[in-house]
Amino acid sequence: MHAINIVAVIPAKYKSMRVPRKNIRKIGGTKLFEYSIRAALAARLINSVYVTSDSKKILEDAESIGAKSIKRPLHLSKSDVEMLPVLIHALERIVITSGVKPDIIVLLQPTHPFRDPFEIDNIISDLINDNSVSSIITVREEAGLQGIIIENKFVPDVRIPRDRSTETKKFINTGTVYGLKVSETLDKGSFFGNNIRAHLLNKPNIEIDIDWPLDLAQARTIARFFKKDLVKIGIIKKGLT
Repeated sequence: MHAINIVAVIPAKYKSMRVPRKNIRKIGGTKLFEYSIRAALAARLINSVYVTSDSKKILEDAESIGAKSIKRPLHLSKSDVEMLPVLIHALERIVITSGVKPDIIVLLQPTHPFRDPFEIDNIISDLINDNSVSSIITVREEAGLQGIIIENKFVPDVRIPRDRSTETKKFINTGTVYGLKVSETLDKGSFFGNNIRAHLLNKPNIEIDIDWPLDLAQARTIARFFKKDLVKIGIIKKGLT
């Protein structure tokens, strides 16, 4: 049996619609996209870390801290491009440049800066040990009241008043980490494959998806508040604030 080849892929475009140049904005003295690189490099089970970008500067910075670069073509750098073709292109380039096809790709989107490398390793281990699973996504429990709107009236999906002890727990995909078995996903032209497993985040209190300027401000607050924790897990430098 061959050694399992596991790579992290970090998609970091230069342009961003809602937060200009989002991926190079600094949080706690560290550029946003660099958080994902540091988390991937600190994960024990990841063999190589790749950044795919349309920006020469981002790729140069990525290489300076230990990642490998993939120059992304312009047609895959537009705002409406989905992640699947970006990953397929990255996979093709990894095979060409390294001569080895990854068995598992760990997708780390830069908009989620605060990840625990130990948690990444746990997700990879679960992918390796469960032959039936095609992909693993990170989730958190969503306990808020949900429902639908009919003729401007809110119709809750649970009985009111609520009895949480009888309710089925619900979860949402955070997008923090995606673990993909290449043979069961990208090779078949699929992002998730047929069997998706959920991984409940261990640290949902530091999870944030930066999509708007307010999210960026909140992330900077999280970086200050949880500085000791982020330094401890190795994704932020001790001297930065």
